[in-house]
Amino acid sequence: MKRVILAFLVMFLCTTITVSAQKVTMNLQQAKLEKVLSTIAEQTGYTFAYSQPVVNTDRIVSIEVTNTDLPQVLQKVFSGTSISYEIRDKKILLSEKKDVNQDPKTTQQTQKITVKGIALDEAGEPLIGASVSEKGTTNGTMTG
Repeated sequence: MKRVILAFLVMFLCTTITVSAQKVTMNLQQAKLEKVLSTIAEQTGYTFAYSQPVVNTDRIVSIEVTNTDLPQVLQKVFSGTSISYEIRDKKILLSEKKDVNQDPKTTQQTQKITVKGIALDEAGEPLIGASVSEKGTTNGTMTG
């Protein structure tokens, strides 16, 4: 009885692995991206989700693959573009690539201003050696 259950479990796992490893075969030359995506959808059963302004479905693509894993096909289709993909729950989500190395603080316009003033104590006397810093940064100085 244990052997039967074990054999059934092994067959089930092999079937699950085969189903999850989607293979694609196509030979499309000078085809619109829309045609490439529909061919992938027909062969895999996956659906695509994307925003029309982000993904140009009129872009011309040439691709030739035979029995190739779905992620490798998508990598070929979108190489050299600003499109990234994520495969999740029988859906392929297409979005604009985000530059993970880019610091949002460096992308903003920086406006330099000069701040002048006198640091005084409660008695109105100048403070020597008081530290002054820009809020939210490491920029700062000490009074003289």
